[in-house]
Amino acid sequence: MNSVKQKVILNRVEAALATPAQESSFSVYELLILLRALTDHQPALAEQLFLHFWSPSANATPAHPLQAYQLCQGIAIGEYSRNQRFQGLSSADLGQALQLRQRLQTLLDPETSGVLILSEENISQNELLGLQTLWIQNVENLSALAAAAGLDTEEISLQLEMLIHESNHQFWSVDSGPYLLLPSIRGHNTSSSPLQYLPQWANIPDQDHAEDMLIQLRTTTPPWTKPEDTSWVSATTLLIYEGLQHYEMHKAAQELKSYLYRHCYNKQDNRLHTCISLAFA
Repeated sequence: MNSVKQKVILNRVEAALATPAQESSFSVYELLILLRALTDHQPALAEQLFLHFWSPSANATPAHPLQAYQLCQGIAIGEYSRNQRFQGLSSADLGQALQLRQRLQTLLDPETSGVLILSEENISQNELLGLQTLWIQNVENLSALAAAAGLDTEEISLQLEMLIHESNHQFWSVDSGPYLLLPSIRGHNTSSSPLQYLPQWANIPDQDHAEDMLIQLRTTTPPWTKPEDTSWVSATTLLIYEGLQHYEMHKAAQELKSYLYRHCYNKQDNRLHTCISLAFA
């Protein structure tokens, strides 16, 4: 990326950082992509962005409606901690994040069903699946961080195991391949969405399900069937790219990267261009 273009992009990021996370024009998926990219390329800005996930308001039990970024503290901490240039988090910080996880668990899954229960009337099934995936990735990161800190992880490990099991049991569609919500799960039906393939990013499907999802991706979704369709140019799709890499589906990952890279430069002045350009810098 040339220096002029990078400066324009970073100026957009700095403007976004001046806005509280709950009021940001960036989606939670875009913020996560930016956090990862900035950790590698602009650590000073990454530290500022980290505060979007680590603020007094984020650590309070969320009121209605739930802010998605509140499900992501563990993901943010994981990104923050992997960069040795940062001073790192104290044990008190990690303890605070683990306590928030327990409060959210009680609030969002009071019956320990393994599926988030949200009160928002207008949330779509795909949006609920996206939040479920974020939550699982969050719990997985916190479990790994707790283990690295020498803390007891039995309870959180059991929670993670249950979340993955119930997601595969209640969200997997035997007939169509990608993750869908069954009629028993609350939420109105929506059309096909990148969120249906997001579970690969959080390592939720087993290898057989992941391979079924790959077939569906290549035969039914715009990046392969309608490559000029830009409806899948999104931060969520970039996370799917990472998910394909998790399952060593490198050829498909590169094909998806090419789709994103080609289209993001056709829309120079938008948030997606900022996210995708930094991610592939």
